[in-house]
Amino acid sequence: MSGDLMKCGNILAKQSGRKFLIVCVCGFLLSFGAGILESTPFNFSVITANGIYYDDPALDLQVDVFDSGGLVGFEFNNYSTMDSVVKSIYFETGPLLELDHIVNYIISEEAREETKFLEGSLGNLPAGNTLPVAFETAFYVESDPAAPKWGINPDEKLQVYFSLQAGKDFGDVIAGLTSQEFRIGLHVIALPDGSSEATITVPEPTITSLLIFGSLGSFLVKRRKQKRL
Repeated sequence: MSGDLMKCGNILAKQSGRKFLIVCVCGFLLSFGAGILESTPFNFSVITANGIYYDDPALDLQVDVFDSGGLVGFEFNNYSTMDSVVKSIYFETGPLLELDHIVNYIISEEAREETKFLEGSLGNLPAGNTLPVAFETAFYVESDPAAPKWGINPDEKLQVYFSLQAGKDFGDVIAGLTSQEFRIGLHVIALPDGSSEATITVPEPTITSLLIFGSLGSFLVKRRKQKRL
């Protein structure tokens, strides 16, 4: 990244004018965004209101999506500061082909010997059919056993890996999740009042902005090259 800044500095030292500044800044954002998108975070938005904690900011769930050498990995993190357990994970098809493997040992030491996540028979995301675009489950992962407190508790995480359809790559996964053409859902149980809620992925504003600026940078650079011809 320091190399990109030095290139911008050299250009600005030799040239003046707003066009050169725009190209440098957009090029830097494109490079910076590419580095961040190697592991891209997505938050979850609650789609139900079964109890009093459905909109509590203390419920904090995130999935980090990363490229894993031909596979795509999803690391689910429960950053909540209140009682909550991720019991089930639901995936729409999107660019995914099949579930490759699940890394159960990332669950905390206390739960490691008790809880495993397994691929289950297809279940439906609670309230998923009430969304403007109904959630259609293609892959389903659930905790075993599924009793309260067995799942992804606060400060615990789990990784799930998928192979991709022919012609699809990591970029297609990120684009699908960002546009919400492809979504992931969670069923969260054992909230402080005993209720449970359903959530779906939403893109982080910073990631959306980086994609927009990256596209703008590519467009401006391409346009400038065309003018030289």
